[in-house]
Amino acid sequence: MVMMNKKPEFSLEWVGKFIKKTYDISGSITPLPSERDQNFLLLSETGGKYTVKIANASESLEFLEAENMAMSILNTNTR
Repeated sequence: MVMMNKKPEFSLEWVGKFIKKTYDISGSITPLPSERDQNFLLLSETGGKYTVKIANASESLEFLEAENMAMSILNTNTR
């Protein structure tokens, strides 16, 4: 697969504000490695642990839906 867009480059501050506004979650945000997306580990102030992903704009809707399904299955099977 050839990527037409470069990897997203949002600041930690922007991501933190977006998560707070969208999900009402605050906490520490740490960048995670990624080849084509921008990923973060969010440790919430209430003890929650989340992976935050900003997908590359070149990804198809079908690919993102399949990826979300895989993450949902992994989450269910690792509890």
